[in-house]
Amino acid sequence: MTLETLGAAVGRGLTVVSVVGIHLWLAGGGVALATGSEAEQVPGPLQEVLIPMPESDCGELLINSDEAYDGGGYAWSYGGVQAPYYGAFGERYSVAGEVCGAVFDLTRILPSAGRTMDVYVWQDQGGLPGVVACVEYGVDPGTIAWFPSVSRHTISLSSVCCVESPWWVGYWGNWPGMLSDWYVGADQDNGSSGFPFTNVAPGIGYPTGWQNVSVTWGPTSALGIGALVRPCEPTPVGGSSWGAIKALYR
Repeated sequence: MTLETLGAAVGRGLTVVSVVGIHLWLAGGGVALATGSEAEQVPGPLQEVLIPMPESDCGELLINSDEAYDGGGYAWSYGGVQAPYYGAFGERYSVAGEVCGAVFDLTRILPSAGRTMDVYVWQDQGGLPGVVACVEYGVDPGTIAWFPSVSRHTISLSSVCCVESPWWVGYWGNWPGMLSDWYVGADQDNGSSGFPFTNVAPGIGYPTGWQNVSVTWGPTSALGIGALVRPCEPTPVGGSSWGAIKALYR
């Protein structure tokens, strides 16, 4: 733990304990736990749910979580975050259409370091995130709520992102080798059939690649990751097509 992190934690009224590489931030009866300095968790339930209206109403909201986040929040730090997107989190959805926005329910325990996220949409490949369909680099999620509150962050996609079912949406926190800037909400028991996955970095003691978050944090139903989806616009008929020819005689 750096002196800057320690000072920020104390400034927020958090008690900081460090024992054999395990850092604990004690906050109002809760504990933010960083085990092995890579896999972090703030405890649930997140007491106050702050969900403002989405910044974009471009499509229908799809989200697998129940928005209560009894599992608190998850994050990767230090060696758990490596380029190109080891340490990413994602959820799967099965509605074909245009993904016009990504939605993330987040919390934090320390002052923001101003870090950004890369927002991804992947096509499914064998039940896991596969080929990147769309990506937005260097996105500022905005002001994130303090633990134990959670805030909703809606990111509009700048390009048309039409996908076949199923597909995945998620983000990579842009802090390789550093402490996490925020945590994504986690449902551990909501009876849902979500698909909470994370891309585990090599060399940190867990199976590498896309894994269910339960491998690291225990049984989890869903993450606070959703999307705004609308029907894809039909492909315009070309000038020399049969449709254009017929239009001449209407």
